Amino acid sequence: VKKIVKKINADNAEIYSSLENMKILIIDEISMIEGRLFTLMDAMLKIIKKNDNVFGGTQMLIFGDFMQLPPISPIKNIAPIFAFETELWKLSINKIYILTHIFRQENDDGFKDILEAIRWGVLTQEHKKILTSRNIKSVNYGSVSQNISNDDITSNKSIDTDNIINDENDNDDNNNSSDVEEFDTSNLCLRLHCKKEQVERDNNNAINNLPGEEKTYDIIHAGDYSYYKNIILGNSSKIPQKCRLKIGCHVLLTKNINPPTLVNGSLGIVTGFSTMTYNIKRVSSKS
Repeated sequence: VKKIVKKINADNAEIYSSLENMKILIIDEISMIEGRLFTLMDAMLKIIKKNDNVFGGTQMLIFGDFMQLPPISPIKNIAPIFAFETELWKLSINKIYILTHIFRQENDDGFKDILEAIRWGVLTQEHKKILTSRNIKSVNYGSVSQNISNDDITSNKSIDTDNIINDENDNDDNNNSSDVEEFDTSNLCLRLHCKKEQVERDNNNAINNLPGEEKTYDIIHAGDYSYYKNIILGNSSKIPQKCRLKIGCHVLLTKNINPPTLVNGSLGIVTGFSTMTYNIKRVSSKS
């Protein structure tokens, strides 16, 4: 532990100083914090703050649901430990508040019931029937891969791609506006994976299958260099060093650019390339 603390101080004195003067530590998604990491944080803060109280005397504010995502063991073939299974949890957590009011699905009792059943691991056949009825199948239309529901397939419903991408030959004068165009993308879905390797595989397959010329851009990072070097440019980075794009490819922002219009998590489709404007159509919040 002392070696880790010494390395933090040597590599980034600013972070070390922040930890040294920290009054409150807020942890979100506590279920994903492995018990050994939880204990390591305590040991490190005791050394950094020169205080033998739990977490070096730092006040802890912890949020999460232990019935959601579990932690990953840092040791191969060794079962993970939840933070609440450690002795440290008993020593450091003296007040627990249970929040019972559901805001996000408060007007959708059916979906709320399904989520609660998943949480407890007691899905019924009726729940499964509802979920499988929402199965999404991927269908290619021209240069755009669209995802449509079973109802669309069985009804032979046609999907108009005119509202999805502009013609590659559109006059540049029509694309010089910095406004971001809203459009309905209810048939477009974001595919989620657990691992970065799976995401990269799908992204590479998708762009390789798109027709047209590929544009490759070098990623440029701005801001505090030490932060980007240690956090973003590290092996665990979610941001690649090069960005491959084609007309019609889907893109997702991982950083706020122009809140509230272009924010972390915004989805869009590349409709053209320009050095002056965003040629991306933003997914409508209504869809």
